Amino acid sequence: MRVNPLYVSSSQNPDAAEGGFLVGAVDMGDLEKLKLLLQLSHVKSSVGSEMGWAAFVRATCLNRVDMMELLFPKNELKINDRNKAGETAVMQAARHNSPEALVWLMEMGADVNIMD
Repeated sequence: MRVNPLYVSSSQNPDAAEGGFLVGAVDMGDLEKLKLLLQLSHVKSSVGSEMGWAAFVRATCLNRVDMMELLFPKNELKINDRNKAGETAVMQAARHNSPEALVWLMEMGADVNIMD
C-alpha cells in the first residue's frame, strides 16, 4: 500500500493537509478547485500559514496571477516574506521566468532590491 505523505504530515501539523491541498490545486492549475478550497473556513485559516505561503509562491512560479490574487489575503501574508531558503516571491518569480507575476508583485509593493 502506498502512503500519501500529505496525510502523514497532516497528523503532525494540522495546517499541512489544508496547505497541501492548496499547493496541489495550484500545481494542477485547477482554479475552480482552488476557489472551492478557499471557501472552506478551515482551509481559509491556513492561507496565512507556511503552507499557504508555499501555495502562493508556487502560483508565482507558475505565473498564475489569478491564483496569486486568491491566495494573497489582505493582512495575512506579507509581500516580502521569505521561505525557509530565504527567498522572496519576487526571487522565485524571476528564477522561474514569470513576468506577469513579477509585475503583479511589484504593483503590490514587493521590494525588488532585496538580496538573499
